Amino acid sequence: MTCRQPLIIPVLDIKDGDVVAAVGGDRNEYKPVKAPIFTSSTPIEIVKRYNSLFNFNLFYLADLDAITGSGNNSESISNLIGKTSCQFLVDGGYKKLSDIQHHHRITPVIATETFTEWDTCKSLSGTMVSIDTKCENLISPFPNATVEQILQKARGRGAKRFIHLKLDVVGTENFAQDRLIPPQDDEEWFAGGGLRSQCDLNALAARGYSGALVATALHKGSLP
Repeated sequence: MTCRQPLIIPVLDIKDGDVVAAVGGDRNEYKPVKAPIFTSSTPIEIVKRYNSLFNFNLFYLADLDAITGSGNNSESISNLIGKTSCQFLVDGGYKKLSDIQHHHRITPVIATETFTEWDTCKSLSGTMVSIDTKCENLISPFPNATVEQILQKARGRGAKRFIHLKLDVVGTENFAQDRLIPPQDDEEWFAGGGLRSQCDLNALAARGYSGALVATALHKGSLP
């Protein structure tokens, strides 16, 4: 595979209307983000700040309330769409394709943690599929499902864009590129969890990844 300059996609984990700092997948402990580059934890202010500082125009949004079934942050997401010109990858806790909030600047993220229509949906070609793992095990409503089984189903329904999201290392700066899912030649893959530096991004590129979802390293200034 040809190595390309890896893309950094800033992460906004949204809980109760605030962008929160994610650590190790324990969402009960996530608190509103605090970093020298931010003066607020509201999604709109953080997106505008990222855009002004680094010219980021593509963001990954995780609606943690929708994912955990405790509500949703659709108002915050609509506000971002209405008040910016940015593009967004949105994990809205979708259980089925009919749950998706459609907009031409949103790419829906179909995450294994919540999605249930692997056997019945017609096509996933317009989505990005997130393979969510914790301690190398698939996170899924189906307790016996494996990474290999879900990948086969997603690929069979036309998915070409993927995320390997390792929830146990999110926010820990404990990136391990040797344990990532290897991409196929016609696929675009992004990694999420533990990215620390440009060296990690270069290691991703060498493994055929197009880039990474990043939060902590941006907050601490070790990236970009």
